[in-house]
Amino acid sequence: MIDRKIQYFDEPFRYAVIDDFFNKEDLEFVNIKLKQIEENKNLESNLDTDKIRKRILKKDLHNFNSNPQERFAKYFKLLDSLDIKNDPEKDYTSEYAYFFRVKKLVEEYPVHTENIYKAISLVVYLSEEQNFGTELYDNNKKFVKEVEWKYNRAFVMSGFNNQKGSLPGNSTWHTYKTKPGTLRKTFFGYTVCSKESIQNHSLYKDYYVDGWGNKGIKSR
Repeated sequence: MIDRKIQYFDEPFRYAVIDDFFNKEDLEFVNIKLKQIEENKNLESNLDTDKIRKRILKKDLHNFNSNPQERFAKYFKLLDSLDIKNDPEKDYTSEYAYFFRVKKLVEEYPVHTENIYKAISLVVYLSEEQNFGTELYDNNKKFVKEVEWKYNRAFVMSGFNNQKGSLPGNSTWHTYKTKPGTLRKTFFGYTVCSKESIQNHSLYKDYYVDGWGNKGIKSR
C-alpha cells in the first residue's frame, strides 16, 4: 500500500484528493512520456478526447492483481481501496487503463459524468505551470467548486451515471478546460467495471448501441 495523505470531500459528491501522488521515480517516468508527446507535437484536440473515451479494448487494459509489477499497478490498487465508490450497480474490478495527455486547446468541454464502463477515475496534474483544475457541479449542473491545479496532485472520483436523475444519489457532474497559452499536462486513468454489471446496469441502453466495447458506444 502506498503511504499517502488522502483527503476526502463530500460536496458536491464524494471524491478524494491526494497530493504528491507519484513517487520520484514514477514522476520522472511520466514527465519523460509527456515531454515526448510535446516534442512530437502529438497534442490532443477536442476530437481526440472522444476517441480516447472509447478505448476499452483488452490490449489497453492492465490488472493490478494478476500483474502487480506493472509500473502503475500500485497506484490503481490504492484507488480501488478508497472510500468513494458511488454506484451500487457496478462491480469494481482490478483492471485499469491509463494515458499520458498533453492538451493545448482552450476547451469548453461539456459538463458530464463518466462513461458507464469506468469504475474509478483518476487525473494527476503534471504541469508545474499553473493551469485550471477540475470543475465540479451539483445535480442541477450548477457550478460548486474547482479542484485546484497543483503539481503532482491527484483528483479521484467514482463516476456515478445518473444523468437523468433516475437513480438515488449524487451524480458526478464535472468538466475541465485548458488555461490560454499553456499546455495542460496530465496522467489520466481509470479502473473498469465488470462486463456483466454494465450489461445489467439500469442505464446501459443510454450508453451502448451494439454491446460492450464496440463502436456503438455513445459519445458523451
